[in-house]
Amino acid sequence: MSPYGTLSWCGRYSGHDCRGQAVQSHLGTYVENPNIKVDWTQYAEYAAERMQQRGMTRELVNNIVENGEIVERITQIINDWDPIGFFPMAPKDEYINEIKKISEFVCSNHNLQVQPLAQAINKIFIETFGTDVYNEDLEQCTVIAKRILNVERK
Repeated sequence: MSPYGTLSWCGRYSGHDCRGQAVQSHLGTYVENPNIKVDWTQYAEYAAERMQQRGMTRELVNNIVENGEIVERITQIINDWDPIGFFPMAPKDEYINEIKKISEFVCSNHNLQVQPLAQAINKIFIETFGTDVYNEDLEQCTVIAKRILNVERK
């Protein structure tokens, strides 16, 4: 057995932080030696770099934390819609930049109505893909906006 303890890869981490407090995460189950000290700054820097590379701002991260269910649902709605026809060949985060912009728009506009959101969605996809790739469809964007707003009012 390692002097650092062992991990059981069952989907959650149970152990103790540097103050001896019990903690849990989604890594595995920590079985032994709660006095391990981990310098999380090296991992936090890498995570921050990766988020920055993907265009994630601190404000957006805070928005996602505060409005995670909305962002998750918008992601599902946009991926199901798949206006460019990327799926099933593309990764599930193919529309991440568009989803970020839509999420920011939704989260920053209280009392948002369907038409302004539909216009914003349409504009976001035109700006990203152009009209030669994205077939401008305000009617379909209205359907998507209604789905998004129904989720937000939940």
